[in-house]
Amino acid sequence: MITIVKRLLTNSNCFNSGRRITPSGMQLHTIGTAQNSAASLASYWDQPGIDACVHYCVDAEHEGRVLQFLPENYRSWADQGVGNASAITVELMESDYMRYTGGASYTVTNETKFKADVTRAYKTAVELFAQKCLEHGWDPQARRPDGLHYVFSHDEGRRAGLSSAHVDPTHIWNRYGWTMDGFRADVKAMMQEIKTGKQTIADQKTTPATPASGIPASKEEFISVVAAICADLWPDLQILPSVVIAQCCLETGYGLGSDAQELVKRNNLLGMKAELINSTWSTFSVWSGESFVKRTPEVYGGKTIYINDSFRVYKDYRNCIEDYEQFLRNVRNNAGYKYRSVVGMTDPEKVITAISKGGYATDPGYITKVMAIIRKENLTRFDPTEGGKAAVATEKKYYRVGTGWKDGKCTGQIGAYEKLVNAKNACAIAGYGKYKVYNPDGTVAWPAAGTTTAQKAVRWALAIAADNSHGYNNTKGKRLGNPDYACSSFVAGAWRAAGVDVAADAYTAKMKTDFTKHGFKDISDKVDLRTGAGMKCGDVVLRPGVHVEMVTGAKHKLVGARGNATGGAENGKAGDQTGGEIAVIPWWDDGWTICLRYAEPKKTAAASAAKTTYVVQAGAYKANTNSEKMLVRVKSIVPDAYIVRDGDLYRIQAGAYTVKANATKRAEELKAAGISAIVKTK
Repeated sequence: MITIVKRLLTNSNCFNSGRRITPSGMQLHTIGTAQNSAASLASYWDQPGIDACVHYCVDAEHEGRVLQFLPENYRSWADQGVGNASAITVELMESDYMRYTGGASYTVTNETKFKADVTRAYKTAVELFAQKCLEHGWDPQARRPDGLHYVFSHDEGRRAGLSSAHVDPTHIWNRYGWTMDGFRADVKAMMQEIKTGKQTIADQKTTPATPASGIPASKEEFISVVAAICADLWPDLQILPSVVIAQCCLETGYGLGSDAQELVKRNNLLGMKAELINSTWSTFSVWSGESFVKRTPEVYGGKTIYINDSFRVYKDYRNCIEDYEQFLRNVRNNAGYKYRSVVGMTDPEKVITAISKGGYATDPGYITKVMAIIRKENLTRFDPTEGGKAAVATEKKYYRVGTGWKDGKCTGQIGAYEKLVNAKNACAIAGYGKYKVYNPDGTVAWPAAGTTTAQKAVRWALAIAADNSHGYNNTKGKRLGNPDYACSSFVAGAWRAAGVDVAADAYTAKMKTDFTKHGFKDISDKVDLRTGAGMKCGDVVLRPGVHVEMVTGAKHKLVGARGNATGGAENGKAGDQTGGEIAVIPWWDDGWTICLRYAEPKKTAAASAAKTTYVVQAGAYKANTNSEKMLVRVKSIVPDAYIVRDGDLYRIQAGAYTVKANATKRAEELKAAGISAIVKTK
């Protein structure tokens, strides 16, 4: 069975554009980048400036997992044509075990794991499409008036001249002989299976599922079932499990309370009323609309009174808990989001205090009662925090992505992940430099701490790779990072940012000569150029006249600029449109012939004390938006200038030099252009 979690991308330009459609079919896409986690894509797309969004995203890491990004009547930004205008669009995640080499071409780094990822996505997509076709009354094998099937792909839209020029999913499915005709047949078969072997979609909306529905067999079963649901929803909705479990226990007497049995029989574990404040959150609700009336106590002015009120009926426990968590995430009042502060919060007392003070409960003792249950039942063991090691997600150790770590908690948290690779991807997408990945014990899992020149170069490269305002361009005058790079200027820019004065406008044919003049050694005979064995962080792998990349140090992964969406020198649009123009990928053999390694200058005690680095600084700002505006001006003179976060300030660094005269000359160039610049020593 698939699980659809509403994760509406309310910060995206697409969601906020407000355009509506009446769907008349479904269009299938694959993401076009080496990523299998739908949650990571949600984090990336849920921000202004991203020009892509679909209705549903199918996870490739976990079979049966689907995230909903848009309501079905919203116009998506998926194919610039018929898909946007008339279809429910569905994105299938691909795999961590591949790399794009340009356009739709790619290589696979682990065939078994790659196939497992794309197969999981395929199977989940079959069931999703079957459910939606049943809901809307579409025959996937029938044709629409425009000639396309009611279930069609981006590639089929392209070939009909009705969609943009992408070939998904053909470039992935061809590898295993899968076709859209075969997919449509599988969807049709699944529709029949749902109708005859499981339930009709209409039945599923009104018939509770088991065992997570109705009166539980015991208090222990109730906690176990509710905890599993809360833990499963945490990565996507980020509402702390211990608090929601305790609320369910309190509201229903552990599902066994006689006063609450009318609610529990209808799977309403949280006293969710039919009419909740501010209807704007209804877009996010997963409630079907069914309700019933019951007598209920309310506390006003310190007095308990009884009123008749309407309460929601849910199909099962999960439906109720997800609806409540969507309510906390999305309900608004005149001041903005009413409870949004609790999203990602990991302190139970702070969470329930914010919920109670926001007006969710009228009982003045609500906070005390919820906290008493959390302590009595040790419910924090279900939380994705240090010590949360029992039972359900309970044994899972989460890697958390945030801005810091304080008092045993991840601060500024934006996600928690079971796999380190997914946490790294989410961190890179959200903004390497601002965010880090933390181990369950609070130590930094990524990026590794370090102060070597090579580590500085790699960190700069990772930051650029995570910032999709930078893409690939190999046209003269447009390849120096304002905002795009070619493969060679990207690697050169990383080392220049680390203080090594290699040529900025480097070309692969001349890189070895230039780099060896600035402290690099040719170590090609000491490493395996085919597998990457023996290579270290910062090593430069080169095929002169063809391509160059840099080793990140993480299992020989590579970071580099490697072609735009069209595969040509430029595609007429600045920035990274595919997520793979500048990116981190697993090791691959591109026929490398040279490996260069930077040799840190040996320092005697006297030389170390005497050596000074002169940094050209072109402004320091409290707001990153201001620093980014100034950076555009600075880059017109210093293409490889970049922003450094220093405490609460964002500093623009326009070069680091060992010779003061060179730094002074650069500062004067900036001043001549009306840009304030100073030379600082460090």
